[in-house]
Amino acid sequence: MVTTLLKSRQTSILRDLSKSVGGIPLATIMERYHVSRRTVYYDVTKIDEWLSERDNGRVHFEGQVVIADGVRWDKVGKSPSTRGHRYFSVEERQAMVLLYIALSPEQVTINWLMGTFEVSRNTVIADILLTEPTTSGPTFGSPTNANNASSNNYLTTNKRRLSLPRAGLVQ
Repeated sequence: MVTTLLKSRQTSILRDLSKSVGGIPLATIMERYHVSRRTVYYDVTKIDEWLSERDNGRVHFEGQVVIADGVRWDKVGKSPSTRGHRYFSVEERQAMVLLYIALSPEQVTINWLMGTFEVSRNTVIADILLTEPTTSGPTFGSPTNANNASSNNYLTTNKRRLSLPRAGLVQ
């Protein structure tokens, strides 16, 4: 039964592997996608699961290099992800997050951004912190109403609010 779906970054890594000769160094993937070693290992595991479910070779590490063994690239197809999303670079994603926050007439939630860009909660919050254009940084707490019972569920950024689920809030 096929159950694994690849995220856009994983799809992009798989495409890079299809073009490589002799694999791709771990450091190259970390640098290109601005991710940690742990994230690369996670992505390679997911790609390997995806290929295994389709009985189409495997992807693994040999030392510090990601290697594709026995993959029939014609069987992988042009778009291994069924979601139809494209991979956004870190800079593109951060700019888009800022635009969504600044221009959306509705409240933009962390969960919505996570789903839209297929990234973790920590990545969304880091993007917000890194793109804060005019203040010294976002602050936790009540942005406008001290009597608001859920005031600790918001991250204030340039007079816009992003909902933060209470369970995931770290102050």
